[in-house]
Amino acid sequence: MRDFSELPIEGADQFAAILREKGIEEAVSIGSWKLILAMRIRREMADHKVSKVAMCERIGTSRVQLDRILNDRAENVTLETLTRAAHAVGLSIRLDFVKKAA
Repeated sequence: MRDFSELPIEGADQFAAILREKGIEEAVSIGSWKLILAMRIRREMADHKVSKVAMCERIGTSRVQLDRILNDRAENVTLETLTRAAHAVGLSIRLDFVKKAA
């Protein structure tokens, strides 16, 4: 998903236009990605029955840092930390750069 107008949901393009008009499209998009990443890691932990203690050991971090990874509202979680968390539950992260919509 590059922006909200690409969502296969009726009215997504109008939603994206409203966010752009209010100047909050980027912030909402970032928040959405953070939520998606946190939810996916939590789901994989549950599916693999990985406790928070075990997860901390796997990624070599503290419980406080793990809670920040799993909290979509937390700020300043590094890509390195997210990558370690993903690897700990058998996932990898794929990133891509795309041209910004005009």
